[in-house]
Amino acid sequence: MKSKHQTPPPPTNTIQSPTIFQKVMFWTLLPSILLIPLWLFAGRTLFGGPSGWGGITYMFTICPALFLCHLLIFLVCLCKNRRCGKGCSATYHVSYPLAMALVMYDTTLFLQQFVMNDGGDTGPSGSWASHHLGLSVAVSTKMDALLTICIFFLLFVIMFLTFTMELEGDYGVGQEALMAPLVAEEHKVDGEEDSVVKDSSSTLGVHSTEENVSQVEICFV
Repeated sequence: MKSKHQTPPPPTNTIQSPTIFQKVMFWTLLPSILLIPLWLFAGRTLFGGPSGWGGITYMFTICPALFLCHLLIFLVCLCKNRRCGKGCSATYHVSYPLAMALVMYDTTLFLQQFVMNDGGDTGPSGSWASHHLGLSVAVSTKMDALLTICIFFLLFVIMFLTFTMELEGDYGVGQEALMAPLVAEEHKVDGEEDSVVKDSSSTLGVHSTEENVSQVEICFV
């Protein structure tokens, strides 16, 4: 008997491969371990900005903390990708929300150096924006404070997303894993139908045998 059971439609929550953007943002985590602390230390001087005690203060306070934070972020993301069983490093990636947070974080860090006020023994020396764009020191200071707050907030968000990030398994096997319960259920139903057919055939065979025996007895009588 032909099975009337139809294969159910595939699940809607199918696994999607990571985008190139997610892969690229994963590999930016490794150089950022050194580049971001160095940028915070002397990024403004690369574009002709003032230098002073601010950079030296950052070098012994914020820069080491950022180095450890970015090292931890990279190691956690690397472990999460390896734990998912990906056989090739080309598939390493971060979640899309984490990738977007990293872009906003890097952009804020880049802009902050242009409005960061510095100074030395002779007093405040202003920022790159105050020297090259004519921005007042007061406005530059407020923008520096606002961007600094955004940097620390985004860093907190990145740390949170890093530790709560859940990556799917191997994308070549993920769809099969989703379909496995459906295939197993289909085989189960087909097996039950085959059992019913066999039982019916056996019952019909018994009835036929009983009828034949009855007919033979009648003939003898």
